[in-house]
Amino acid sequence: MGIAPEGKPDVVLANFQKKGFKLKAKKVNHIQMDGMLNNTPVELFAFFTPISGVCWKLVVYFPVQRNWVNIKQEYFDYRKVLMDKYGEPEKSYDFFVSPYYEGDGYEMSALAIEKVHFQSFWDNGVAIQISQFKQVKISYENTITVQVMEEEENKIKNKNL
Repeated sequence: MGIAPEGKPDVVLANFQKKGFKLKAKKVNHIQMDGMLNNTPVELFAFFTPISGVCWKLVVYFPVQRNWVNIKQEYFDYRKVLMDKYGEPEKSYDFFVSPYYEGDGYEMSALAIEKVHFQSFWDNGVAIQISQFKQVKISYENTITVQVMEEEENKIKNKNL
C-alpha cells in the first residue's frame, strides 16, 4: 500500500485512514485498524516502540479460512505477489509436525495447535505465514526501528532488575 512501518501513532493512523482504514482500537504500544486490501477485508496492526513510540512493525491479517485448501492457496497466492516484488525469500518453511501431515484430514486442527509451519522471510523485514488463527498473516518490520525497539525494551528490563 506504499506505507512504510515508521512514524508516530497519529501519523501511521492518518496514513492508513487516507487509504480507507478505520481505527478499531488504540493501545499503549499498538493500534488496530480494519480496512480493505485488494478488495479483501483485513485487520491491520501497527506496533510502536515502548519509549520513543515509533512504528517498528505492521501486520496484516487476512480473513479466517475454514478449510486447508483455501488457506494454503491464499498463502501461496500472496507469497507469489511478495516474490514478484522482493524476489526469492531468504528462508522458507512448508511442513507439518508429526504426527500430522498434509492430506490426513486434520490440517486445520494441526494449524490451531501450531503443528503447521508455512512461512517465508525476506531479508528486508517482510514475512508471510499461515497463522495458528487460521489466517494468512503478512508482516513488515522496519529493520532500523526494530533495533530501537530492542534497545528500549532492554533499557526497561534493566531498569526493573
